[in-house]
Amino acid sequence: MEPTVLFVDDEIRILAAIRRMLRREKYRKLFATGAKEALDIIDAEPVHVLVTDLRMPEMDGLTLIKEVRRRRPEIVRIVLTAYAQAPNILAAINEGDIFRFLTKPWDSEEAFKQVIREALEHYGRNRKRGELDLRELYRLIDEYENRLRERDQHHDLLWHYLTSCLEPAFERLSQERDSRCYEEFGAKLQEFKRLLKPE
Repeated sequence: MEPTVLFVDDEIRILAAIRRMLRREKYRKLFATGAKEALDIIDAEPVHVLVTDLRMPEMDGLTLIKEVRRRRPEIVRIVLTAYAQAPNILAAINEGDIFRFLTKPWDSEEAFKQVIREALEHYGRNRKRGELDLRELYRLIDEYENRLRERDQHHDLLWHYLTSCLEPAFERLSQERDSRCYEEFGAKLQEFKRLLKPE
């Protein structure tokens, strides 16, 4: 699957500058001019990294980040913002699990590109870790199922052994003891069978 980065900013000139700057980068670039458009893209497209401005009309970037985290927590989130918005950056980092933040205007094109590359690498590492965790989960499930099968086999052997011992004793008792004792023993035997081998 081709790595995909979604850039969100209500300033078209910023998006155009990003498009020009990243034209040689080897990943897919998507662009949205607002948070709602970005969410539509995220619902329809595989997105690995989100780069969003904070100050946007209708829905601000911080709200977008929270919503993306709720819908697609695996997406790596980056804030793109002006220096004057430092308190908002801290709030986004604390509340939205932000990977990095980029300033606009950016001082260095190479530094900007490097942050995006690191975000894609971070996504890749998390995905591999998730795959390892999933394989470990499957291994644990298999191990648990094997233990259940072994327990059931042991349970069946125990049930057959005990009932084969008890039933002859029950038959002898039925011939030697009075009917009340017979009934009590029979009831206990049936209860014992149910406990060992429930329906």
